[in-house]
Amino acid sequence: MKEVLNNKGVLYLKKGEYAAAIKIFDRMRLEKMNYQPALHNGLLAAKILKNHYYEEIFEKELKEYASNDPIILYEKSIDLARQGKYKEAIDLIKKAITQKPQSAFLYATLSVLYIKNGNLDKARETFRRAKRMAPNLFLLDEIVKEYPQIEK
Repeated sequence: MKEVLNNKGVLYLKKGEYAAAIKIFDRMRLEKMNYQPALHNGLLAAKILKNHYYEEIFEKELKEYASNDPIILYEKSIDLARQGKYKEAIDLIKKAITQKPQSAFLYATLSVLYIKNGNLDKARETFRRAKRMAPNLFLLDEIVKEYPQIEK
């Protein structure tokens, strides 16, 4: 449903009917559909109309969305890990897991971060959890190749 509504709003944008578009995107926001493209499109329409009220609303919602989106949290976590900031990376992956608790991929990623942070016990625990959730997850084999101690 949210993709269809967003597409309807985009059609209004393309036709230059920005007020009608904002109505759709705001409805989606109010109904908590949590669809980032609609928030972005709502911000675009508000900017075109120079509607500062809706600009602020959509900007705030986009920031909130980004701070809770598991994919964005994962990407930020990986960036932090590349910088050697493993504790911060772990915290973000844990937050991503609260948003998507059935993601074996996130647990597998967390296990690697724990290894890199020097906590082999936690690494093994989260690795086992990922393996129970998705025994055939490709990433698990890669982790074992790189960190064979995780399976002991």
